[in-house]
Amino acid sequence: RDWGRGLSRDWIDETTWLKAAETLYNEGFGLCLRYNRQSELSGFIQEVVDHVGGSIYPDRSTGRLALSLLRNDYDLDDIPLFTYDSGLIALNDVETASQEDLVNEVIVKWTDPITKTDRSARVQNLALNQSMGASNSTTRTYAGVPDVDLALRLCQRDLEANSNSLKRFSLVLDR
Repeated sequence: RDWGRGLSRDWIDETTWLKAAETLYNEGFGLCLRYNRQSELSGFIQEVVDHVGGSIYPDRSTGRLALSLLRNDYDLDDIPLFTYDSGLIALNDVETASQEDLVNEVIVKWTDPITKTDRSARVQNLALNQSMGASNSTTRTYAGVPDVDLALRLCQRDLEANSNSLKRFSLVLDR
């Protein structure tokens, strides 16, 4: 209560948080961050969520705050399929990323907690770079990364997320 939002522990969906903690532990995903109350708590929380690649949201069935990590750890057969015969009413705002929007290089800046020196790691998608004919780079700062191995994993994660020509759209479903 002293460092948090003053909310009761009953507001937290402990199961999802423990599952996320176990996943992060198994991935060797340790962070080296300090919260010193000079910034808003919500900003610090978002920084941690950005580092781990997750999402905090109110669970619709319990109303408690849940934590979900964005990982490829789901079974496709468990995902509901919506068609126009089974509840899909419309697809709106369909947009496809153009090739100019694709990122073929990610640089992650981080600070070595032992030497207190700024470091960086870089990952490239050489095939996309060659097909585009130019480099399209983005730089991310992850201040809590304690070593180059984790920095490289975050580079790869962000590169995979930003180097695909995915479609975005809004769905309208019936109840």
